[in-house]
Amino acid sequence: MENNILEEKIIAVAKEVFIEKGFDGASMSDIAARVGINRPTLHYYYRTKDKMFQAVFLSIIQSFIPKIQDVFVDDNKPFSEKIKIVVDTYLEVAKNNPYMPMFVMREINRNAKDFIKAVKPVYMDKFLNQIAIYLQSAMDKGDIKTSPFENSVQHILWAYVIPFFEQESDIYGIR
Repeated sequence: MENNILEEKIIAVAKEVFIEKGFDGASMSDIAARVGINRPTLHYYYRTKDKMFQAVFLSIIQSFIPKIQDVFVDDNKPFSEKIKIVVDTYLEVAKNNPYMPMFVMREINRNAKDFIKAVKPVYMDKFLNQIAIYLQSAMDKGDIKTSPFENSVQHILWAYVIPFFEQESDIYGIR
C-alpha cells in the first residue's frame, strides 16, 4: 500500500475508533488491527496516541476552519450573514461527521486541559484569537450582548452540538 494511502486509511480508522470509544477507550492495537497492519507499522506513522488524535482532529478542523476563517475578517458582511455562513459550513461538516460534535464535547468535558494540549498544534490559537476579536467588536458595536469570551464560545458550541445529541441518543439508546 502506498504511504499516503495507508496514512489516509489510518486517519480514517482512527477517527472511527476515537469517535466510537473516546480518547481513553481507543487503543493503538485496536486501530492497527482495524487498519490491517501491525503496531510497529502504526507507530512508524504515529508514535503516540496523542499524535494520532491530533492528526484526526486536524483533518476535521481543516475541513471547517478555512471555510469560515475569512468570514470573520470580512468587514463587508453584516453579523447575521456571517453567522449564517458559519452555521451552514458547520452543518455541512457535521453532516459528514455526525458524531464529531458530541465527541468533541465529551473530550472537552473529560479533560479540557488534555484536549487543548492535543489540539494546540493544530494552530487553533490564531483562529480563536480572530473569533475573540470579532466577538468583542460585535459586542462593542451592540450587535450582540456583552459576555465573557469563554461563555460566548460555550454557548456557540452547545448550540451547534444540541441538534446532534438527539441523533446520537437514538443510536446509543440514551433517553
